Amino acid sequence: MANVSGSGGRIDVAVVGVGRMGRQHARVYRAIGQANLVAVVDTDAQCAGIAADELGCCALTDLGELIDRFPDVAAVTVAVPAAGHRQAATRLLGQRIACLVEKPLAGCLADAAAIRDAARQHGAILQVGHTERFNPAVRAIAAMGITARFIAVDRVGPMTFRSLDVGVVMDMMIHDLDIALMLAAAPLR
Repeated sequence: MANVSGSGGRIDVAVVGVGRMGRQHARVYRAIGQANLVAVVDTDAQCAGIAADELGCCALTDLGELIDRFPDVAAVTVAVPAAGHRQAATRLLGQRIACLVEKPLAGCLADAAAIRDAARQHGAILQVGHTERFNPAVRAIAAMGITARFIAVDRVGPMTFRSLDVGVVMDMMIHDLDIALMLAAAPLR
């Protein structure tokens, strides 16, 4: 399913939205030997240009331009504000481009369902960026095979002001809920 470029068999990838989280995704893609970061896309041309210069890829300001200029792009991280996830992800999925959508998947259930349905309709890979489950500390706890009977979470980090279009539950607590569900491995009561 993935398009492999002529760049040593690496998969062409891109990042849409290069704010705080998108820039991290682009940096990681640049470091992965199997990925060929071809472009970053951001409606802020200056932001796109700075990220592209740092990462050695193309800077674009329009999603359509990405699709037109890089027809072999196989995977894209969507890291725009949640209100724009539906528009960006459904367009990419419609081209059968695999999408890693930063969490939350969408700001409302209807948008989340539309993104899911686009992936199914076009046979494209869709993943939500619930990356905390891959945190080494969380993985170590999960490997212990402990049966959780009670889970309490205290969020102690400062406000980052990065996801003001969704509430704290969808921005941060969603990680805690995902980890609790993973560790519980049973219906919650």
